[in-house]
Amino acid sequence: MPEIIGFIGAGQMGEPMVRRLLGAGHDVVLYARRDEVRERLSEAGARLADSVADVAARSDLLIVCLFSDAQLADLGGGPDGFMSNAKAGSVVVSHTTGNVSTLEKLVAEFPDGPAIIDGPVSGAATDIEARQTHRSPRR
Repeated sequence: MPEIIGFIGAGQMGEPMVRRLLGAGHDVVLYARRDEVRERLSEAGARLADSVADVAARSDLLIVCLFSDAQLADLGGGPDGFMSNAKAGSVVVSHTTGNVSTLEKLVAEFPDGPAIIDGPVSGAATDIEARQTHRSPRR
């Protein structure tokens, strides 16, 4: 069975990430609050989820690209959050602008939940669109 990539947070940085995933032939399920984003990315090939819980339940790999720790805690926690609704054995990659401690709190709150990886992003949306990468200098 092919891996399904879920995506939450298709804003300034997230939308070009979703487009790149779709362009590479990945099966992407998207949860977005804004109708215009849902429409654009649906037309580009993303399948739409009705809620955070829905996208989490359908995803083998869930990418969250949020603006803050508060958003991450809000969408990750609780009975409707991605932590309690994730598929068994799934992985969450957080590109959220925030602190690792927020991820640690989610893991502590949901010890049987998905594995979480902190995936910081540098650069800008134009770098994503241009397929540019930024790497830390070697020491």
